[in-house]
Amino acid sequence: MRSAEQLISIAVGRSKLADISPVDHARWGHGLFKMFDVDLPVGHFRGFPPAWRFAVLDLSQVGKRTTPAEFNAAARDVIISSRREDAMSARPLVLISDDDSWRLGDEFTIPGKPVLCLDAADLPVGGEVNVPAQVAPLVLSFRRILHSVGATTPIWASPYQPFLPVNGWRFFGRKQELRLLVETDGNYVIVGARRSGKSSLMQEAARLLKANGETVYDVDVQECTTSDEVVARLLARLSPRDMVNAGRRAELLHESVFAQVLKRMTAQGRRPILMLDEIGNVIRQLPQEDWRFLGLLRKYGQEHRLRFMISCFQEVFLRQAQDFSGPLVNFATPMPLGLFSDAEVEEFLLGPLEIWQNLENTKRHQLFRMTLSVVGRHPLMLQVFGRALMEQAALTDEGPDFLDAAQRLLRRDLVPTFRSVIDEVFQRIPSAAIMYLFASRCLEASAKGDELLKVEITEEWVERALLAAGYESTFAGRRNLLEGLQVHGLTAPTDFDPLRQSIASPVVWLYLLKTVGSPERFLTNLAKDMRREHEAWGLEPIQAESGSGR
Repeated sequence: MRSAEQLISIAVGRSKLADISPVDHARWGHGLFKMFDVDLPVGHFRGFPPAWRFAVLDLSQVGKRTTPAEFNAAARDVIISSRREDAMSARPLVLISDDDSWRLGDEFTIPGKPVLCLDAADLPVGGEVNVPAQVAPLVLSFRRILHSVGATTPIWASPYQPFLPVNGWRFFGRKQELRLLVETDGNYVIVGARRSGKSSLMQEAARLLKANGETVYDVDVQECTTSDEVVARLLARLSPRDMVNAGRRAELLHESVFAQVLKRMTAQGRRPILMLDEIGNVIRQLPQEDWRFLGLLRKYGQEHRLRFMISCFQEVFLRQAQDFSGPLVNFATPMPLGLFSDAEVEEFLLGPLEIWQNLENTKRHQLFRMTLSVVGRHPLMLQVFGRALMEQAALTDEGPDFLDAAQRLLRRDLVPTFRSVIDEVFQRIPSAAIMYLFASRCLEASAKGDELLKVEITEEWVERALLAAGYESTFAGRRNLLEGLQVHGLTAPTDFDPLRQSIASPVVWLYLLKTVGSPERFLTNLAKDMRREHEAWGLEPIQAESGSGR
């Protein structure tokens, strides 16, 4: 009879599991199952949930008098209890039986739910235990469930979570930025375009810092509009009692509530870390006299009594940098968060997919080049693309064909796949001028047959494009427009030169080609709308007799 530990090793295809720990199962009132929490090696199971709970049927406790009804009741009890307990730890459950007379799969497999079953027939006898993740019994069982019901990958098992911050096994890329946040003691302002992964970086840094024993207060303030709301969020993060007591002391000592909170946080010896996510919303709406709470942060940070990390939309930070009296000037070390590099795109997309299909070199290269040339480098676009790939790939017993799925997706289903993300990234841009410049450059490149990812938008080209639209421009205005393209994730600096931008999201233009009807008419309408904002960019309309542009 194989031990529970041996069965778990066979199930995950690894002979040695460092992170396996028994769970006290006495609370369930029966001894039919032995419970274990298992953490899979993330590197081997890249893109697959790493934290699992295994319930292994203890055959030594199953007697002749054990009825099928009792057995089923015990299994259901394990499922219900584990699901209730794991509302916070989010460990999916695996039931294992090594006796064909007690089969679990037919009764307890629930498509879409975090419960898998492995019976004796699923667990090979003898042979090599260490196998690739794609053919581990655990992964094969999950794949069979999806194939049998035609289901898509459930949320709990998918590495791709568009529109939501991610951390842990779902976090990819940003290694250099993460190292600075976790391994150094500096204060940082994380600056990036919308949906570029600022919140995910903050959450992953907080997770690693807490694992290292650091005291971290992470507070999401993106919905706040006043400094009082920021303080209230911070106090609520500590405890309601702290909120009341800090308020009373502030009245007595004529000090701000926020100052009292900082005193409390920094009086405990070890320097705490304060994380404020998306504070740019607050800064943008606050009058100058209400910036005092940032001054307190600066003071405590300079005195090395507090370490802080804040995130800010790129356009807010750029605006502050141009205002020498702005609250973020010399506030902390800026950490620009650009779009993904080639290596990060490869890790982000191909890493998680390889657990389902062992991509040979030619197909791997084709899928990578297709992703770059069509989808681009924007993290949100890649999240959407990765999720769609996993949903469309035929999860047969032989494994999916992601290259074929990608080709079908980008040729036939591009519009429904990317509609929501392009609405978020492009259609809601408040500037017709930025939309016009991006679309105009893409149309020009497409007419020449140029690959969009290699196309540049330079300061000189912007000047010519604006003249064609009927506007004279200033150098400052053209520079701001280039920054605007970058801010919205449409372009990325070439060789770190902000006056030379390369197209970073080709899929936006490919989507427009399929949806706007006439690209020329689309550009004409954008050029007309630019009249409403020309002063903001320092543009001067050219008189009609000098040429009306498009």
